[in-house]
Amino acid sequence: MIRHELERWLQHEAAGAFDAEAGGPHLDDERLAVLAESRARPEGAALHHLARCEACREVYIDLAAEHPTDIRRWRPSVLLSAVVGTVGAAAAAAALLLVPAIPASTLTADVLPGPTNTRGAAAVGDTLHVQASFPSGAHGELRVYLEGVAPVVRCPGAAGCRADPGALGVDLVLDRRGRYRILLITAPHPISSPFTTFADDYDALPEDVDAREVRVEVF
Repeated sequence: MIRHELERWLQHEAAGAFDAEAGGPHLDDERLAVLAESRARPEGAALHHLARCEACREVYIDLAAEHPTDIRRWRPSVLLSAVVGTVGAAAAAAALLLVPAIPASTLTADVLPGPTNTRGAAAVGDTLHVQASFPSGAHGELRVYLEGVAPVVRCPGAAGCRADPGALGVDLVLDRRGRYRILLITAPHPISSPFTTFADDYDALPEDVDAREVRVEVF
């Protein structure tokens, strides 16, 4: 899941359907992890609590961001506004419909330890091996950012990128510490958007794209 989309969606739920403060016990870490790793849209009591509880929401978003999914499938349908007017906001939240999107894409990022890595965690000198696949006929773009620093690489087109029909990949030697954010964008049309920072570029994406993210922390 993409962190920014999750934040927007859950904030929408909080503003549009529920009270400002959460009631009841916090969701435990195990349940939050199951929700995040399932890549399914939270529903019922779990959604109700996440929408109102900032502490649980932050934990859930951090966990879910590690498991790419198509958050755009969760957008409310145009029927939602009509439902709100007749049955109330709380019932409308339960009536959110899944919106079909581009067929599933996949994004993986593996860290191959370098010769000096003796700690196990990703470190400077390791190699980041990124592989993405997407439906035949779609347009795909693979981007890597170093959060808070600079964009790193944009495929296809950059040196070292692997590009085949329906697939992109790149191997990067990690030369700086920080959080690397790997973004796969898939669209039914050519993708033209800036390549500046993750947050700005993501906010500039058209509504009809499928965007997936993986994060890698380098210590």
